[in-house]
Amino acid sequence: MQPGHGLPLQPGDILASVPRDTSITLAIIPTVCLQRPHTGIWHIALKELGYLEEWVRTTAIPILITGSRENAAIPPQLDITIGHPDLRQALQSAGTTPAAERGVLSMQATIARRDLPEILAMPPVGADRETIKEWVTSLDDATVVTTLARITLVNPDPTALLDYLRQLCAEAHAYRSRMPERPGLAS
Repeated sequence: MQPGHGLPLQPGDILASVPRDTSITLAIIPTVCLQRPHTGIWHIALKELGYLEEWVRTTAIPILITGSRENAAIPPQLDITIGHPDLRQALQSAGTTPAAERGVLSMQATIARRDLPEILAMPPVGADRETIKEWVTSLDDATVVTTLARITLVNPDPTALLDYLRQLCAEAHAYRSRMPERPGLAS
């Protein structure tokens, strides 16, 4: 699907354009969409599934169980495929992030884990790529996404950007120094 007009790609559509004899890296990440039969409008599948998930846990299941919509919604991360010995405790401890949001965060984190070592290995920082990869792998999804977002935020200020990149490298090296030595790897 092309950004902007919301329709599927057609043969002959231009995906990218650069001057002749110019080489660029191009990543194509297709958006999976569903076309609603009654309107003909294309919707992003992940969002549609998110809407369906929300409706099932906030409307369908509460009505089926109690006959009313006047109940609290089921938390998104409550496992409803099993019985819970203490339902109140299960409801209180269930996570509140819907699967669609967790999926988006996971995709963003995958991209951030790929990009951060490349960014931090570039001059003038020039960090050790393997050390950065180990550190980035140790970060949870939200932290790695926030880290990459902050790089984008400070990017317009070269001094602040360099300071932040050096701070990240220091965190990575501190992480590496806390890890036990593995055979064949030097600290």
